[in-house]
Amino acid sequence: MFKALYYKEFIKSKKLIFVINILSVILLCYVFLKLNRAFRVAGADHVWGVIISKNQFVFRDLLYFPLLSGIALGISQFVPELINKKLKLSLHLPVNEHKTIFYILSFGQLVLFISFLIQILCVICFSYFMFPKEIVISTLITLIPVYISGLLVHSFIGWICVEPSWRNRLINLIISIFLINVYYQTNLPSAYVYRLDLLLIIYMIGLTYIFISAKRFKIGIN
Repeated sequence: MFKALYYKEFIKSKKLIFVINILSVILLCYVFLKLNRAFRVAGADHVWGVIISKNQFVFRDLLYFPLLSGIALGISQFVPELINKKLKLSLHLPVNEHKTIFYILSFGQLVLFISFLIQILCVICFSYFMFPKEIVISTLITLIPVYISGLLVHSFIGWICVEPSWRNRLINLIISIFLINVYYQTNLPSAYVYRLDLLLIIYMIGLTYIFISAKRFKIGIN
C-alpha cells in the first residue's frame, strides 16, 4: 500500500521534480561561470581578498533556491489532494492516518534532500578547486541552514494545507513565516555556526505539526 502511495506521489510531482533539478543545474552553471569569470578578470588573490576583508558570501545566488523548491513541491503534493478531495479518502484508508501522512511527507522530504545534497556536493567540489579550505568550510556552514529551511517549508506547506480550519490555517501560515525567517536572519559567512543545533531542533519539531492537523482533518474539525 505504501509503495502505491510513493508511486502516486511520484506520478503527481514528477514534472515538477524534473523542473527543480533542471533549474538547479542551470543555477549552478550560472554561479560557477560567474565565479570563474571573476577569477579570470580580477585574479584569485583579489577575489579571496574581497571575500575575507568584506565578509562576502559568493554563493548568495543559491540562498533562496531551497526555499522556493520546498514551497513548490509542497504545493504540488498537497494542494491537488485538497482540490480533488483525495486526502480525505487517503486518511480513511484502513491504516493509521499518521502513517499515511508520514509516507506522503517523507516522499517530498526525500526528493528535496537528494536534490539539495547533489547541489551542495557540486558546490563543495567546485569550491575545493577555487578557494582555500577555510572558505569551503565556511560556505558549507552558510548553506546548511537554507537547505534545512527548504525541507522545513515543505512540511509547513503540508501543515497549512491539511489543517481543516481556515482560521488555524492563517495562524499556521504566520507561525511558518516566523520560523522560516529564523533561517534567513543573515547571509554572512558562517553566521549560524553556533546555531545549527537550534535550527535542526526547530526542523525536527516542525515536522510534527502536520500530524496534528491530519488528525483534526480526519475527524472533521472545522
